[in-house]
Amino acid sequence: MLKCDEILKAFRDKDKLVGSIFAEPVDPIALGIPTYPQIITNPMDLGTIQAKMDAEEISTVDEFAQLMRLVFENALKFNADRTSPVHQSAKNFLSMFNSKIADVERVDKARKLTKEEIRDAKRKEKEAEEEAAEEVDAAQTELSKSLDDS
Repeated sequence: MLKCDEILKAFRDKDKLVGSIFAEPVDPIALGIPTYPQIITNPMDLGTIQAKMDAEEISTVDEFAQLMRLVFENALKFNADRTSPVHQSAKNFLSMFNSKIADVERVDKARKLTKEEIRDAKRKEKEAEEEAAEEVDAAQTELSKSLDDS
């Protein structure tokens, strides 16, 4: 999750350069956009993501990526006018984010074992333990016979 922290910091820094439009929750009343809650039903912002990261409420790269994308997708949805500065910033940020997170997601997925791989590994481990136990039993039996013959 260290890479996610680094990415979030970089985007919070970039956001400051464009007026901190993604920094905190949208306040529909203060901004005079009363329809915002009807259009955006799952709001998200970089500050909320930072708080969740700090509280360790985000535990996977996939969850982090989903929340980050939600910030920019919400902005694109609400600011549908392609000439809007918010729309343009959201589009650029989303593109940059997807580029940055791609390598992190690729590495993360490579590290994860599938359930089947985990089952196979456990099965092989159990078989090896059983085989070792049988060898110990056979050696003890042979030793016992050898001692009885003496």
